[in-house]
Formats: sequence, C-alpha cells, structure tokens
Amino acid sequence: SGVPVWDRDYPILPAFGALAFDSSGHLALAGRASTPPASNDFLTVLFDSSGGEIWARFRDGESQGVDTLTALAVDSDDRVVVTGMSEGAPGSGTQALSVGYDAAGNELWATTSGGPANEQPSQIAVGDDGSV
Repeated sequence: SGVPVWDRDYPILPAFGALAFDSSGHLALAGRASTPPASNDFLTVLFDSSGGEIWARFRDGESQGVDTLTALAVDSDDRVVVTGMSEGAPGSGTQALSVGYDAAGNELWATTSGGPANEQPSQIAVGDDGSV
C-alpha cells in the first residue's frame, strides 16, 4: 500500500550505502557514517522488523582515512558482509576493505586488498557455503 511501517534516521551519507534482508526479515543497512566521532567510516546496522536497532558497528580502515562502503550481502546463516573503499596511506590510493559480521554483530574478519592503483569494489556476494 506504500504506507511506511517504520522510519529511522541514521548518520549515513545517502550516496554511499546498501541494504539487504536476512532470513528473519531483519534489515541490514550499511554506508559511510556522516557524523563524528566516526565520520567517513563504515557504519553497519541491523534492524528488527519493527525498526528497533539490534546492533550497530563502525569500522575504520587501516590508515584512518575516508572509508566509503559500497556493497552489502547477507548469507544463509544471517552473517552480514560489507565492502567498499578505504583510503590508504598518502600516495597509495584506495584499498578494498571487506568486513564480515555474525548475526549478533560480532566482527568475524576484516581484510584489505589492492595494489598501487585505486581499488573500487562495487559488489559483494556470499555463497551457500559462506564463501565471499
């Protein structure tokens, strides 16, 4: 019917973000945080079906530069995986930063990758076996 069920404001820059639903109907929302103290970091939030926050996590890249989240996926075990660009050391360009969280919001792993050129991941997917 187009009538909102719930509405929340979060400090995520609107041009940078992604969303997906898990198997329980929870909404995973992620993007680049827009307010201190975590400005320009990844922000990943899981909401229940009523719009209540289940968990929220900020993640800064290795160089504490600008981190721009571009994609999110949820696997069959409700693990949330996000990826995007992380500003490297001066003169090194951007690296790909990917982070995995379990259904409770605990960080399972984080990895950066890339060479001397700018890495700009735009998609991420997870397999039934948990592979990314």
